[in-house]
Amino acid sequence: MNLLEVRTQFIKQSGRYDLVVDTIDYVDNGANIYIQRGQKWLEKQVDFAAQKGKVFRKLSSGKFYCTFKDMRTIDTVWIGDTTERIKLEYLSYDEMVEEYPTAFVSTTNAKPVYWSPICVRNPNMDSDSDTDGIVEFMDVIENSDEYNAIVCMPPADGDYHIEIHGKFMAKKLTLDADSNWWTVNEEEILIMSAMRALETAYRNSQGVNDWTNSISSALFGLEKDFIENDTNQIVRLEG
Repeated sequence: MNLLEVRTQFIKQSGRYDLVVDTIDYVDNGANIYIQRGQKWLEKQVDFAAQKGKVFRKLSSGKFYCTFKDMRTIDTVWIGDTTERIKLEYLSYDEMVEEYPTAFVSTTNAKPVYWSPICVRNPNMDSDSDTDGIVEFMDVIENSDEYNAIVCMPPADGDYHIEIHGKFMAKKLTLDADSNWWTVNEEEILIMSAMRALETAYRNSQGVNDWTNSISSALFGLEKDFIENDTNQIVRLEG
């Protein structure tokens, strides 16, 4: 299914025909927000292999960080060039600063060996925040609520590709043709979660609880499949 197909079924099951322009093309008139809210809630309820993925970024010469979206957790970071790919060693941010006490941008370029997650958000700071005299010590001169970021040190001495392994949120559904893991594999659970979001808007606690129980039951069976698959892989590796 794509977003249009999910929206159509959501409208038919909820009876909220006012949330689309008409029942011919089912153009959005407020339904999408409940589907998006439902997906966002689902993402926080599960922790299984379907959320695993990879992000690839280019790390150009002299650069020491890269940004990306929709990350939940980072498992490993790899760096590669035309000859090899190696796993970077994790350091906490405090450990990274201790390892490289001078400004990151002033550190001698070399092949990166460490990585650390960093924050690129400056909450409650005005547009004229005072950074005079310390700007070279700011690891990432950006401010964004949309992105996650990592530092790779020392700064690159050439062009590399960075491969980030972790768990990601599914693509946000915006356009009618959009699809993601939920719409392709578990569209009914997504629709159920949208119905739960609708009950939340009604402030109907009983309705919310009923949908939560139904969704939790469906997710339990889904997670069992992924756990069994992961267990089989571990057994094969150990066997």
